[in-house]
Amino acid sequence: MFRQSQSEGRSPTLIFSWDRGLNTVSRRRAGDPLHLVVVVGADANAPTPPSPHPTPAPQLRTTTAAPPPPQAREGGGVFDYLDRHGLPDETCQNYEATDDFKCKPLGVCETCSPVAGGKSNCTAVPSFSMWTLDEYGYVLGGKDIDAKGHPVGSAQKLKAEIMANGPLACGIHATDQLEAFGTTTPVSSYPGGIFSQFTLLPIANHILSIVGWGTDTQNGEYWLIRNSWGTYWGEDGYAKIKMGSHNLGVENSCSWATPKEMKPSEKLLGAKKAWEVPPGAFHDYNNPGIVRGAGPRREHITSPLPKMEDAPASFDIRAVSNINYASPDRNQHIPQYCGSCWAHGTTSALNDRFQMARKNAFPHVFLSPQQLVNCIPPPKDKTQGAGGCLGGDPADVYPYLKETGGVHETCQNYQAKDLYPDFKCDAIGVCRNCDPDKGCYAMGSPEGENNFTRHFVDEYGLIESNSTKANHDQMVAEIGVRGPIGCGVCVTPAFENYKGGIFKDDTGCTELDHEISIAGYGVEDGQQYWIGRNSWGTYWGESGWFRLARGSNNLGVESSCQWGTPKLT
Repeated sequence: MFRQSQSEGRSPTLIFSWDRGLNTVSRRRAGDPLHLVVVVGADANAPTPPSPHPTPAPQLRTTTAAPPPPQAREGGGVFDYLDRHGLPDETCQNYEATDDFKCKPLGVCETCSPVAGGKSNCTAVPSFSMWTLDEYGYVLGGKDIDAKGHPVGSAQKLKAEIMANGPLACGIHATDQLEAFGTTTPVSSYPGGIFSQFTLLPIANHILSIVGWGTDTQNGEYWLIRNSWGTYWGEDGYAKIKMGSHNLGVENSCSWATPKEMKPSEKLLGAKKAWEVPPGAFHDYNNPGIVRGAGPRREHITSPLPKMEDAPASFDIRAVSNINYASPDRNQHIPQYCGSCWAHGTTSALNDRFQMARKNAFPHVFLSPQQLVNCIPPPKDKTQGAGGCLGGDPADVYPYLKETGGVHETCQNYQAKDLYPDFKCDAIGVCRNCDPDKGCYAMGSPEGENNFTRHFVDEYGLIESNSTKANHDQMVAEIGVRGPIGCGVCVTPAFENYKGGIFKDDTGCTELDHEISIAGYGVEDGQQYWIGRNSWGTYWGESGWFRLARGSNNLGVESSCQWGTPKLT
């Protein structure tokens, strides 16, 4: 799209930007380009039925048996691997910033189940979606003249490819000066906010993505680049860099690829249909993920609540007027089992509300559940739960985010473990970065440097009256007007094995032990249903989502829910 922007203290710029992905969730490792795969996800405006946003798993590329030569076949080693093997999404293989090259059986797609002593038993998933490539290659090949015989330079070739197919993966000579851009060195210290640095012989030691370009009337043309060093780098993880020269060789070695979904074989489809998991594969029945605190239930409501008559007849966060406002899907159980559903269900709901309230405007909010696992203490009465990966109270999340604020996933990557046994997290438990020489350190210090953004809740409340009918009506009103909410459910062995359709429980279980997000509602053949999002990976259910019979308190879903409104200023 084209957009005209006017920033305070800067000259007007005309920008072309085509970024089909989401912010990558990766921790910087200097000199390692393998985890910097370009994310070329699905269109956010896809109509119903929506395809899931594929967020390819960079971790798989660092656990394969042996890395191919850096330029194996046209397009480089990563695209060559993608073309031959495919890549699952991030919920199959969470990014860990490690490489042991032990690809199978767990290095492609895994799930982890709880076992005694707080440990995990991780097993390979038999059927999951894979993405591969239609075509790929290098940008700067071919003739240096166009169809009419006019000379064509490298910048014109890059622009043409971006215009036709989207972002490029490009090598760059990363320097300390580039690393400091927007962290220890203000973006505003460069004319027009455009990074420039001369190096005599640039040698690519890092890969990033060029997603667009623009023209500054006073400082000339620039590329819009996307890095994988966290949203605290540059401007929310992006930056402008000078076009043509003084750009660390970013135009010299660029690759392109067009993605497609790999068709699963009949064998894999049969494996999914036949994949019956034993009780406890996805859920710890001895340590429920929801533990209700003994203190008073807190609410902060300053405006009128939505009314049921204001809600539409049906709602799906993935298709609101054919626009998908759903944030990326999650898997709380990898790289090891963790009962942190209370942090995932609530943050997924709030992420979606940020997207909806901001009309998908950049930058997207993708809150870190690990921050909550680190920092929200368990109930004082430990008989109600031990906190963190052993369960928490979803009703504590939105009050915490109002008072303290939540950080982006790139500040605190999900690790599925308790990093602070006493839950008294320090600054590094909120937002961190890691350096190959000095290790990991807290962002935000010294004051005024290494800054990061906190996102806050404005209002928050509960839906948990003694009347499930009243709760149902308020859930419809809240979701239909303001977006998804977090709710508790009772997990049963049948729910663990859910593969699609409208789920109807036949056990009568309503004891809440797992938190999910309710992101919509509808009716099919006279059957009312909720649209839910789980945090057990996209290989579970309907690509990580589910439908649940509505109006009869199925699995206790109409017993206790939480909502929060995003603070936008």
